[in-house]
Amino acid sequence: MQAVAIMGLLLLVVNLTYWLWLLISIHRIPDTIPYSGSGRSKSLIIVAHNDIHNLQKNLDAWRAQDAHNLELILANDGSSDGTEHWLRSLSGINYMNLKKEGPGKKHSLAKAIEASGGDQIILTDSDCRPASTAWIGLMSGWLDNLKVDFFPGYAPLKKTGTWLSRLARFETVVTALQYLSWASRGQPYMGVGRNIIYRKTVLADYLEKSQANIASGDDDLFIQNIADQARCTVNLDPRTFVYSSPPATWSEWLQQKARHTTTSYRYKPFIQAVLAIFALSQILWPLSLGLSATIAFVIILGRYTVLMIAGKKVLDKLDAADLWIYWPLLDICLSIYYLILFPLSLFRNRKKW
Repeated sequence: MQAVAIMGLLLLVVNLTYWLWLLISIHRIPDTIPYSGSGRSKSLIIVAHNDIHNLQKNLDAWRAQDAHNLELILANDGSSDGTEHWLRSLSGINYMNLKKEGPGKKHSLAKAIEASGGDQIILTDSDCRPASTAWIGLMSGWLDNLKVDFFPGYAPLKKTGTWLSRLARFETVVTALQYLSWASRGQPYMGVGRNIIYRKTVLADYLEKSQANIASGDDDLFIQNIADQARCTVNLDPRTFVYSSPPATWSEWLQQKARHTTTSYRYKPFIQAVLAIFALSQILWPLSLGLSATIAFVIILGRYTVLMIAGKKVLDKLDAADLWIYWPLLDICLSIYYLILFPLSLFRNRKKW
């Protein structure tokens, strides 16, 4: 029993060290983009499947973007909810009505990118709404002025009062902490399809050679295939955030997250190992509490004091300040979530959208 507790103590050190590294890395990422604009032509692409309600709700926000040389492309991925008829009624919008080919949206996305005329490609989802009209202009200008190839943005969930919403938002924050931290250190491994911009030239060769496997999943778009050759930048200017609604049910959220985990096998071995060790340490560090009641009290008090002090400004930066007071409870739920997610990801139906 003592040996198990000592192993838990070692995992606690690993877990806390990694948390602090993530928080420090995010704290160092700039959160202001000097607006300089970009003369590059840009294509904003949204691929949707049976989501006409969100398309109609968010169309005005996409059209209102203050960005030069911007084309908006709406790609209907085999919807049966009236999306095709609605798109035909619009004016000034480039749209594509496509036959659905296989699970996910990868085929329709490939066709939309090939048909686009922009030098830069901005991707988001039909249920997403940008925080400002400067969203695309800022991201495009930052990409162009720094002479980099892609910019994975931050995509938080909207705030509601439910516990599911808080946990989903906290998990989104933790995911962002990881992929943005590694990207800021020159090791990008994923991006979220809700908010990302690419220079189209970095996609062209890959589209020609590997259309059947254009994306590793709904969210991990192209990154694993271009990371070694392309240059990346990150910024956390709140005007570049893109918001979407949190899941409505626990089942919906868990199925969504299980789908996303099925793409992680494409990550570099080093990143896979780091993520696995973090999840393992997050689940097993409580074994250290078996040393003694006094030590358990000191560990719990010390761990959450350190994390909450170090993380307060970071949560502010990620528009999650309201979650700070719930951190200990959310941290416990995150451990349970990791414990549930792995077996769920093994048995989920991979044929679904």
